[in-house]
Amino acid sequence: DQLGISLFIMTGATVTHDTALDLLERVSNALLFNIDVERATHLSLIRRSPRRRRDAFPEHSPNLAYPKNDYDNAAMALYWYGRSAQAMPLLQFLAFYQVIEFYFPIYFNADLGRRIRSVIKQPSFRAERDVDIAKIVGIMKNKGATNAGEREQLKATIRECLSTDDVNEFLSDKERADFFLSKAKGITSCLINPLNRQSELTLQVAERVYDIRCKIVHTKSDHEDGEIQLLLPYSQEAEMLGYDIDLVRFVAQRVLVSASQRLEITT
Repeated sequence: DQLGISLFIMTGATVTHDTALDLLERVSNALLFNIDVERATHLSLIRRSPRRRRDAFPEHSPNLAYPKNDYDNAAMALYWYGRSAQAMPLLQFLAFYQVIEFYFPIYFNADLGRRIRSVIKQPSFRAERDVDIAKIVGIMKNKGATNAGEREQLKATIRECLSTDDVNEFLSDKERADFFLSKAKGITSCLINPLNRQSELTLQVAERVYDIRCKIVHTKSDHEDGEIQLLLPYSQEAEMLGYDIDLVRFVAQRVLVSASQRLEITT
């Protein structure tokens, strides 16, 4: 009773583990989809949860300090949604990615804002003078990136919120570091290698996160780089996303902290 309804499939053929699993998927998809359409009743297979290593808890943790940061409610809702989706790795990855995406407009234009602010702060600046306004327009044209693609916005956000030291701290776990140094078949070929002098470490993180995100959300025909191999729910590759979920969560945490305001409670 605790397992719910059982599905028995009889066949005279000799089956292996893989062929039995394929048969189960095909028959259950056909049967359960019919029930969903005709009876408006949702039934699904009970699936094994992905094996995840528990986060290491520091042996000697200092006492918790009173919180000093105030976070955006919408971004935090996405973060907690990601934390709660333990059995759904693709959904979990995307939830943390959306936390980062929430701040694209802020951090992608951060450099542009600094340059415009420096012009406006000049004592000689006059808003009514065309030449002064032209300086601001020139800065915006040179930036030429207000409509930049998602990859560039992700890179800019991670570069603003993540340092090389942060990435090295994340890679201090040897098993985790080794994972990111080797190609993950079916997941991504983008490595994170601190010894790679050709690419900034934070940009290596951005490339890997973006590549996996595209494999989750895009079809083969609509991706800007052409055909890609998809990451599908319940696949073996999806179950191997543990370390990459740790990575995108780590980035989301750093972005949340960077974008936070001082917590002030009025009494």
